[in-house]
Amino acid sequence: MSTSTTIYPSADANLRENAADTNYSGNVAMRAGDYTTYRRHAVFMFDVSAITATADIVSATISFTYSGGSGTPRNMKLARLNQDFVESEVTWNEASAGVAWTGGAGGEGNGEFTQPVYDISVGFGLSGATADIRDLVQDAIA
Repeated sequence: MSTSTTIYPSADANLRENAADTNYSGNVAMRAGDYTTYRRHAVFMFDVSAITATADIVSATISFTYSGGSGTPRNMKLARLNQDFVESEVTWNEASAGVAWTGGAGGEGNGEFTQPVYDISVGFGLSGATADIRDLVQDAIA
C-alpha cells in the first residue's frame, strides 16, 4: 500500500543582495529573483532522514505560489546546495556566522549543478509552479 507524506522545510531564509549582512529567516513569504537594482535568493532545508530507501520515492513534487501584485513572472533555478547553512545566521554574504558562501555571495555558485537541476517560473498570470523533484530527493537520500 502506498502512502503520501508531505515534508515542509525544516529551515528556510531569504537572501537579499541589498541587505547582504541581514538575516531574513522565518519570513512568511519567500522572495526570489532579480529586482530593479538587486537580487534575492531563497534557501530551503528539508529533513529526509526518515526515508532510507530511494525506491520508496515514487514521486516528489515541490510547489511555489505567487502572492500579490503584478509584474513579470520570475524564472528560478532549483538546485541542491553543496554547503550547509544555519537558518538563524544565513545572509547574502555568509552561510553561517563567520563562514562565507564558498561559491560566492548569495550562494550563487553553491548550486550542486552536477545533480538534478530544475527551472521553474513563478509570477503574475501563472497559477503556481510545481516541479517533479523525485531525482533530487532520491539523490539526497542516497
